Amino acid sequence: MKLVIALMVLACDELMPPASRVEVSYAPHLQVAFIAERDSAVRAVDVANDLELWRFDLPALDRATDLRVLRFDSNRDGVIDPAAGDRMWIYFGLQRDRSYVALDATERTRVNVLWRRGPGDLPGIGETWSTPSIEEIER
Repeated sequence: MKLVIALMVLACDELMPPASRVEVSYAPHLQVAFIAERDSAVRAVDVANDLELWRFDLPALDRATDLRVLRFDSNRDGVIDPAAGDRMWIYFGLQRDRSYVALDATERTRVNVLWRRGPGDLPGIGETWSTPSIEEIER
């Protein structure tokens, strides 16, 4: 079963391919790597000095799928700057928990859970081993 996460996406958005490590530029001139450590956490790391910026721990004995990252780059400068209205969202599945998670990583030093959907929210959901798909929808 493939879960499709449908989002209304503005023309300035960029969908990055699925991966267990994704690097993103934040203002001012900072590179951040989002890393899915398959058996423990999803983390953000400062690429220049390898320091952990934040960590989202997975439930015990669970595994994350590859990450999907959706960038809302309002001025299309290739840099995530919350002051300019930019946003960064990360999606992934939790394999044993049978759920999908969305994180707001707009601020490079902290993360907020946007939502978490599992069997209680998605009746009939099977295993969540697939990397989430994000699709553009029109009104």
